Parts: sequence; structure tokens; C-alpha cells
Amino acid sequence: LALSLFELSQNEAQNFPFCTMSINITKIALQVLHSGALHKICQKRGQVIVTLNDVYMGAFYHLFIIWKGGRKTIADSGFVLKDLESFACHHPKQLLQQLEETRDQIPTGVFRQRSWTQRQSSHELHVSKGNSKIQMNPSLATIF
Repeated sequence: LALSLFELSQNEAQNFPFCTMSINITKIALQVLHSGALHKICQKRGQVIVTLNDVYMGAFYHLFIIWKGGRKTIADSGFVLKDLESFACHHPKQLLQQLEETRDQIPTGVFRQRSWTQRQSSHELHVSKGNSKIQMNPSLATIF
């Protein structure tokens, strides 16, 4: 998925600034979290960071589908991001479901995130409120 996204960003007709899109999608994922739309999903999963990461990946995948399928160009980027933001905020379950359906179609090992979501949350992230230190297992830092 990451390679397909990067290749699309380099496409002569449909290129887009990959890093800028990534920053915008990070903003969208954080807005979805901040809005409370993920509260029930995070409660059910018992994992906030993993859920947020899945929303980020789901939003990027949704962008890929819209961009490629709609033959979008950089001139469309503002509208596409606005639509993506609205979709992600109002339909986070669908965003995550779309990502899961994609994961199910890809052989295990290609989508390394699958093994990350199966880990217990206590092993993924340790936060100390007293001195604001965050420690993450480096083997868990893979997004795609």
C-alpha cells in the first residue's frame, strides 16, 4: 500500500506532494480522535494509539482510492482533503472497515500492521505522566 501510494504521488498526470498529504492526513486523524468519533471504537479495542494509526492508514487508503479512481490531480487536492476529512469524521467505522477488508486481501506479512494490532496495548506504548516520557518498542513503529 505504501509503495502504491508513493508511486501514485510520483505519477506524471496524478502526482501530489506525498509528505504534505501525510501531514494533512495526520491532522485529519487527530481531528477524528479529538472529535470523540473514535471513543467507542477505542473503548471496544482497548487501544487508542493503534486505533489512531488505523484511522491514519484508512484515511490514506481512502485518499488512494479517490485519487486514483477519480483520476484526481493536484488541482483537486483541496476538495479531496475536505471530503476526506468529512468522511473520516462522520464515518470512522467505515474507514476502518475498508482498511480491514483491504488487509484481508493482502497476504500476511505484506501488511505488517496486522501483527501490531494483535499485540496487547501494554506492550506497545508506555507513558509516564510525571516526566512526560513516551517509550515505544522500535519493532512496533512500522506504519505500513
